[in-house]
Amino acid sequence: MFKDFANLIHFRIDNICTCSYNEGSTFTRKENFMSDLFPILTSPGKIGTLELKNRIVLPPMGTDAGRDGFVTDAIVNRYAENAKGGTGLIITEVTCVDPPLGINTAQYIALSDDKYIPGFRRITDVIHQYGSKRAIQLSHAGRGA
Repeated sequence: MFKDFANLIHFRIDNICTCSYNEGSTFTRKENFMSDLFPILTSPGKIGTLELKNRIVLPPMGTDAGRDGFVTDAIVNRYAENAKGGTGLIITEVTCVDPPLGINTAQYIALSDDKYIPGFRRITDVIHQYGSKRAIQLSHAGRGA
């Protein structure tokens, strides 16, 4: 079975758990695998004045895991894992700016009122804990919503 995976490389961005399959059914660890393979991608970068620890960017993806506009533990944990994995910039998911008119997912998160700020603060704090930066995708479903 492993013969089919002889050229498959498994890695995590954080350079800690890096494994590659070798003949003879053994796995080896190699530190700094990502840095060796992608030196520019893993080097610091800037977007305007925003300094990033690397050039790895997680684009916004709606998780549909909010609750009545509020950030949930599942959302915070997802972004914590992304930041822990080494992502330089995390663009957090589709965020409604005008509920209920602008909602485009069933379990949306919103930023139309100060009551939502504590949840967003939790995301920001956990992302910064791992040295990542954060941006946000603001969204409105449009005039026909």
